[in-house]
Amino acid sequence: MARMAKNEIPFDEEGVEKCQCPKCPVQTSSACAKDWIIKMEKSGDIEQTPGLYCSTGQSDCPDLDLKQMCICGNCPIWHQYKLMNKDPKNYYCQGGEAKDEPGAMTERRKHIGDDIGLEDLK
Repeated sequence: MARMAKNEIPFDEEGVEKCQCPKCPVQTSSACAKDWIIKMEKSGDIEQTPGLYCSTGQSDCPDLDLKQMCICGNCPIWHQYKLMNKDPKNYYCQGGEAKDEPGAMTERRKHIGDDIGLEDLK
C-alpha cells in the first residue's frame, strides 16, 4: 500500500531527503524505526522511510521513546510549510499529520486575552 500525503506536504523523494525524523531522538532507540531505515537503504524505496509523519500521519512503530525531545522544529520541511501554524506543532509520529484548524488561533488568543485581563479593555 502506497503511503499518501494527507495534506499539502508532498510525500516524495525530495521530502524524504529533507526529513529529520530518522535522526530524531524519539526514534533513534526504536528497533522498529531502525528496521524501516535498513529496508529503505537496501531497497531505495522511499515508502520504507520511517518519517515524513507531518505529511502521512502517525508512525506504526510501537517502541518510540516519546520522553525524548522532538526535533521537528529543526526540520527544513517544518519551516518550509510553516508547521508552527498547524496542529499538532511537533511529535507528528504520535499526533499525526499537520492540519489546519480553522479558528484555533483565534480561540487561543481569546483565552490568552482572558488570562491577562484584556476583556476589561473592550
